[in-house]
Amino acid sequence: MTNKRQTMAIHGDRELVMTRRFAAPRHLVWQAYTDCAHLSQWWGPTGWTVPHCELDLRPGGKWHYCMKGEMPDGSVMESWGLAVYREIVPPERLVYVDAFSDSDGTISADLPQMLITVTFEEIDGQTLLTTVTMFDSAEALQTVIDMGMEQGITQTWDRLDAHLPTMRDDLVRLEGDETIVITRVFNAPPQVVFDAMTQPQHVRIWYGPRSRSTQVTICEIDLRVGGHWRFVIQTQSGDEVDFYGEYLTIDRPRHLVFTEIFAPFPETVSTIDTVYHDLSGRTRLVATCTYPSQAARDGVIASGMEGGLRETYDQLDVLVTRLTAAATTPNS
Repeated sequence: MTNKRQTMAIHGDRELVMTRRFAAPRHLVWQAYTDCAHLSQWWGPTGWTVPHCELDLRPGGKWHYCMKGEMPDGSVMESWGLAVYREIVPPERLVYVDAFSDSDGTISADLPQMLITVTFEEIDGQTLLTTVTMFDSAEALQTVIDMGMEQGITQTWDRLDAHLPTMRDDLVRLEGDETIVITRVFNAPPQVVFDAMTQPQHVRIWYGPRSRSTQVTICEIDLRVGGHWRFVIQTQSGDEVDFYGEYLTIDRPRHLVFTEIFAPFPETVSTIDTVYHDLSGRTRLVATCTYPSQAARDGVIASGMEGGLRETYDQLDVLVTRLTAAATTPNS
């Protein structure tokens, strides 16, 4: 099966590859795939609902869900599934084992299990989604084909296509004349995100968009009220970008307030007030950035701040996901 936006192909006798291009940026498609608030709006064929969705997005974590829909004879069917994540690389790749289950999460021994790799590739502001599904046998692949897998996935992705325009892309939001509000959900608890943002060995890994910079050359943090911080990154052209400031409030892992100064403009002092909200193992970060004037705020936006911040936070999400997985792995 192939059309302008979606393809399906069988490789060998056990591998099914499907692609679909969505008119939405990669981070939104990733969010739609990894948050039950969105999955419950589009997962499953046309007319089906998702009355149950529990998702623990970490290696070894599980996604337990139920799809419910009306059959041609008028009866109502429930279909339960259980996925176990093997690899998570936000916002690039998900790897998980998917199986049919019951409401208690017991896997069905009579139906195939599938190893699924989902990749998210950004192309000109859109997303090429590719799923590679590996089956245990050719017979297992044929079983799901006969069950209507192609039609089901096509309808499911049609629903995702319709849902994506309803999602708010509000990483950066302007408030009043002098304020920028940044909101981002990270796949780790608040203490992990807080520490990753305040400990030099972590900051050196994620700070600064890698498409524009090569390394953090200076990372100094004196984490106490009245203490100072300084980060210097080196761009690909060899130039240095220097930021520094002072810590005003520290309440690990809930609240952090500090000033920020871009070295070429020492008179322009902004205040960053960051709150870390606990989302049962994930973190919603809300940073309110206040500038001394509208001109200063608008200059930051015009500099390409949003694109650089999005890439930087993607790097931070990869790090905190890895740190959380390491902390929950026995003997780590």
